[in-house]
Amino acid sequence: MNYAFIGLGNMAGAILRGMQTSGRFKDDKVYGFDTYPQAALDLKESMGLIPAGSAAEAAQAGEVIVLCVKPQVMGSVLQDIRESIDQSK
Repeated sequence: MNYAFIGLGNMAGAILRGMQTSGRFKDDKVYGFDTYPQAALDLKESMGLIPAGSAAEAAQAGEVIVLCVKPQVMGSVLQDIRESIDQSK
Protein backbone atom coordinates (compact mmCIF):
# COMPACT_ATOMS: atom_id res chain seq x y z
CA MET A 1 0.00 0.00 0.00
CA ASN A 2 1.11 3.58 -0.60
CA TYR A 3 0.73 6.17 2.15
CA ALA A 4 0.92 9.94 1.72
CA PHE A 5 1.73 12.22 4.64
CA ILE A 6 1.03 15.89 4.16
CA GLY A 7 2.73 17.83 6.91
CA LEU A 8 5.87 16.23 8.32
CA GLY A 9 6.17 17.73 11.77
CA ASN A 10 6.06 16.10 15.19
CA MET A 11 2.73 14.32 14.73
CA ALA A 12 3.72 12.80 11.37
CA GLY A 13 7.11 11.81 12.73
CA ALA A 14 5.53 9.99 15.65
CA ILE A 15 3.09 8.12 13.40
CA LEU A 16 5.87 7.20 10.97
CA ARG A 17 8.11 5.94 13.78
CA GLY A 18 5.24 3.81 15.05
CA MET A 19 4.67 2.42 11.57
CA GLN A 20 8.35 1.66 11.21
CA THR A 21 8.79 -0.04 14.58
CA SER A 22 5.65 -2.13 14.19
CA GLY A 23 7.18 -3.98 11.25
CA ARG A 24 3.78 -4.15 9.54
CA PHE A 25 4.54 -1.55 6.88
CA LYS A 26 7.96 -2.68 5.64
CA ASP A 27 6.71 -3.46 2.12
CA ASP A 28 4.70 -0.23 1.80
CA LYS A 29 5.78 3.05 0.23
CA VAL A 30 5.47 6.28 2.16
CA TYR A 31 5.35 9.61 0.34
CA GLY A 32 5.48 12.95 2.08
CA PHE A 33 5.28 16.68 1.60
CA ASP A 34 5.95 19.60 3.89
CA THR A 35 6.32 23.30 3.15
CA TYR A 36 9.71 22.97 4.86
CA PRO A 37 11.60 20.74 2.37
CA GLN A 38 14.26 19.70 4.89
CA ALA A 39 11.60 17.82 6.88
CA ALA A 40 11.05 15.46 3.94
CA LEU A 41 14.78 15.04 3.42
CA ASP A 42 15.32 14.20 7.09
CA LEU A 43 12.58 11.55 7.00
CA LYS A 44 13.96 10.21 3.73
CA GLU A 45 17.27 9.57 5.49
CA SER A 46 15.85 8.09 8.67
CA MET A 47 12.74 6.26 7.44
CA GLY A 48 12.88 5.90 3.68
CA LEU A 49 10.15 8.45 3.01
CA ILE A 50 9.78 9.42 -0.65
CA PRO A 51 9.67 13.24 -0.85
CA ALA A 52 6.93 14.76 -3.01
CA GLY A 53 7.17 18.13 -4.70
CA SER A 54 3.72 19.24 -3.57
CA ALA A 55 0.79 18.22 -1.41
CA ALA A 56 -1.12 17.31 -4.57
CA GLU A 57 1.73 15.09 -5.77
CA ALA A 58 1.84 13.27 -2.44
CA ALA A 59 -1.94 12.83 -2.41
CA GLN A 60 -1.88 11.48 -5.95
CA ALA A 61 0.74 8.87 -5.00
CA GLY A 62 -0.97 7.70 -1.83
CA GLU A 63 -3.80 5.25 -1.46
CA VAL A 64 -4.15 6.43 2.15
CA ILE A 65 -3.66 10.14 2.85
CA VAL A 66 -2.69 11.28 6.33
CA LEU A 67 -3.12 15.00 6.96
CA CYS A 68 -0.77 16.17 9.70
CA VAL A 69 -1.24 19.91 9.46
CA LYS A 70 -2.42 22.56 11.86
CA PRO A 71 -6.14 23.36 11.78
CA GLN A 72 -5.62 26.86 10.44
CA VAL A 73 -3.99 25.54 7.23
CA MET A 74 -6.29 22.56 6.69
CA GLY A 75 -8.58 24.48 4.32
CA SER A 76 -5.76 25.48 1.99
CA VAL A 77 -4.31 21.95 2.04
CA LEU A 78 -7.68 20.48 1.12
CA GLN A 79 -7.92 22.98 -1.76
CA ASP A 80 -4.43 21.95 -2.92
CA ILE A 81 -5.22 18.24 -2.99
CA ARG A 82 -8.84 18.27 -4.12
CA GLU A 83 -8.00 17.27 -7.71
CA SER A 84 -5.78 14.42 -6.47
CA ILE A 85 -8.32 12.59 -4.33
CA ASP A 86 -11.44 10.55 -4.91
CA GLN A 87 -13.64 8.24 -2.87
CA SER A 88 -11.10 5.40 -3.10
CA LYS A 89 -8.60 7.30 -0.92
